[in-house]
Amino acid sequence: MTLHYLTEPEVIMLNGLLIKKYSPHEELKLLVQLRQKLERPQEKSSLDFYGGREVFEELAGEVSPLNMCIQEPKQIVFERELYPTLHDKAGILYKNLIIKHCFANANKRTALASLGLFLKYNGSQLMASNQDAEDFTVAIALDSDMELATISNWIEKNSAMPR
Repeated sequence: MTLHYLTEPEVIMLNGLLIKKYSPHEELKLLVQLRQKLERPQEKSSLDFYGGREVFEELAGEVSPLNMCIQEPKQIVFERELYPTLHDKAGILYKNLIIKHCFANANKRTALASLGLFLKYNGSQLMASNQDAEDFTVAIALDSDMELATISNWIEKNSAMPR
């Protein structure tokens, strides 16, 4: 079965829809942390290590925390998938969207909605109650070192194929 991965525009759209529906006073903004690093002189030594300011300026338009979140579930290392199961892929996407703060607002809501959409795209659905899903999302935000296995297991226990 070929998996359907979320795209950056889809996740950005989810973030915008969630903010407009639940907190319309909040700012809609995608954060680009690399651009901010380029503007800080104290980062010069790390910039030099990675090939200088020109390399980062070239990448800053393409590489962002959101891009990294979207691409990580697809990772292949030594011809093996780093996240081999649907639940592992969903888990790393969900965790990263929570902890990497890609957006100015609604990161946890966007992560949870993205998890649900990713599962739906791939023939599954999130079955957790709203309260359980909210509690687990906050738990990840409070413990950014939570093991992926813990997250993947929670997703597996709280998702099912539609009947």
